[in-house]
Amino acid sequence: MNDEFFITKTVDTGSEGSKVVKFQLYARNCDGEINEISYEELVRLNQFLTEFLKKEEGNHEQS
Repeated sequence: MNDEFFITKTVDTGSEGSKVVKFQLYARNCDGEINEISYEELVRLNQFLTEFLKKEEGNHEQS
């Protein structure tokens, strides 16, 4: 895989039919990764990054 970023989705299925969905986020050029993040946390992370980048864009253009 040559992508810079990718997400792995894992569905754990229990013997009684329960399911837990988890995501793992990876960036090829980074040492870090985010493991076992829920969909809801993924949505909040996206909102946080979107707002952060909107604010940062103004600062970046002034440099």
